[in-house]
Amino acid sequence: MSVFYLLLTFSFIQMGRCVSVYNMDTMCGQTFNLTPIPNGMMRLKTTQNADYANNMNCTLILTTGLANHFTFTVESVHTESCGLDYLQIMDGNITATVIPGLTDGKICGSGPVGRVFRSFGNTVTLKFVSDSSAVLPGFSLHIEEIAGGGVYMESFCGKTIDLPSFHMSSLRLRLTQGAVYTPSLNCSILFTTRPSERFEFHFGNIDIENCTRCVCDWLEVRDGISRQSPYVSGIGGKICGNRSDLTSVYRTNGNSLYLLFVSDLGVGVGFNITIVSNHTGILESTQSTSTTTSKPYISTSAAPLHKIQEAISVSCNENSWTIGVNMDRLRKIYPDAKASDIYLGENRCKGIELAGVLLFHQSLEDCLSGRGLHNGVSTFTNELIYAEHDPVHPFIIRHYRWTIGVECDVQPNGTVSGSFSHHSTTPQSISASQYPVNVSFYLDPNFTIEISGTPLKAATGTDIYVKVFTTTADWNTVMKVQSCYTIPSPNATENMKFDLIKDGCEIDTNTHIISQSSHETRFLFEDFEYADSHNGLYMKCEAIFCTSLDWSTRCRQKCIPVVRRNVKREEMIL
Repeated sequence: MSVFYLLLTFSFIQMGRCVSVYNMDTMCGQTFNLTPIPNGMMRLKTTQNADYANNMNCTLILTTGLANHFTFTVESVHTESCGLDYLQIMDGNITATVIPGLTDGKICGSGPVGRVFRSFGNTVTLKFVSDSSAVLPGFSLHIEEIAGGGVYMESFCGKTIDLPSFHMSSLRLRLTQGAVYTPSLNCSILFTTRPSERFEFHFGNIDIENCTRCVCDWLEVRDGISRQSPYVSGIGGKICGNRSDLTSVYRTNGNSLYLLFVSDLGVGVGFNITIVSNHTGILESTQSTSTTTSKPYISTSAAPLHKIQEAISVSCNENSWTIGVNMDRLRKIYPDAKASDIYLGENRCKGIELAGVLLFHQSLEDCLSGRGLHNGVSTFTNELIYAEHDPVHPFIIRHYRWTIGVECDVQPNGTVSGSFSHHSTTPQSISASQYPVNVSFYLDPNFTIEISGTPLKAATGTDIYVKVFTTTADWNTVMKVQSCYTIPSPNATENMKFDLIKDGCEIDTNTHIISQSSHETRFLFEDFEYADSHNGLYMKCEAIFCTSLDWSTRCRQKCIPVVRRNVKREEMIL
């Protein structure tokens, strides 16, 4: 039974937010859900006393919503050596794997202060152990729930996960939270979404026992609600072995995705899959052309690149990035630099500023990191981005100050190195059909209250916030929204098309592009109604894809100020 009564000692303010403080020695044996806590944050200390007790063996389980995960920032550590006293953090239950980046999952001695660790799923287990000679204050952790968690298939065998019910549009799925999956496993899971939506997914890695015709261990991925449903198109059968050929984005024809995993006595790591629920029928894409260039994609900064790099340190291990930004040094280049404007890969992957250093400690597989294999070396790439926000409306990105590529190389012998990415590749023509492109609609400027349906229906005059994005993890690829327009019906004639964005620029006075990055464009428009149709609007957008090295006019086009047309109801009578 979960226990929710805890001893709350006091609260403090961090970055303008109230953080509640709890003591682990008053919570032993309890399960605590972080979701009801203000701001989804807590500070966890070993004890409210000067020193922790002797002979402690205290276990605490933390949980949060299915769509969330945890970050742990180590604020202080004062214990005996790891062989005597320690805190252990497990990603899942007590028998699960340790949190990535921690040796044996243990925090002890005097470190690692300032490090940030991240769970994969929505459950973590903390265990504190002391011997008979404890005379130290222990540890202090800042713990925060973050949106975008993962799901372990073994924990949901036989269950159905309906993404809209959990306010999710995507998730990451792994087979097991252990180092290897369980022998003699027969586990199925069903994902569902709205009737108007479909699933898209891609594999991160596959490591399943390899037998001829996959008769030992295997994974089935089916387009429907049961094992009687057909395989997802492009996969065509059971999956086993490493299957490095499964690199495409796969799509369902319906709004259900069924997975079955079966194992005999063999063991392996399993798999991880990124699953996205997308709207269909409202976005079209076209193909771009490219010209050869030798310009690097490393930065969009107007300041000298080497000056910015001097303020940034990049390192990694086989599981995670560890990136530090020296804010004092960066502010010598940009005196008004804000840590809150810098993120890794996507704007949800923020760092934590400690002692003048902005720290990013994220999984190599998160934050839209790209992955490749070159001559046996696993290469992970991402971008550190400085996006300048509007001072009055912080949800609006006005422009990007710089973009710095980062890279982590994992050698076959286990050697790992992190660096700035300087790879130059020969541009090539990219087909938009190679990449998933999605569009979603919201009623609020924070893009949290989503609305769905085809056609789009809202009260006339309502501000509609639109997000057009691609889920590809390839940072060498840039998506540009060329045009977006509305029509009253799918078969409407050309003269009924009303342009909102044309040639990448706002064409309508009541349309405003909020922000644009390499993988996402956000804009808003004021909802209106066609004079001869009260059934809502159909929106279509055209996107092109370019390599990041393509500096052709089409791929780097800048908007030229134009006299834009007002949206007038009487002008819509055609």
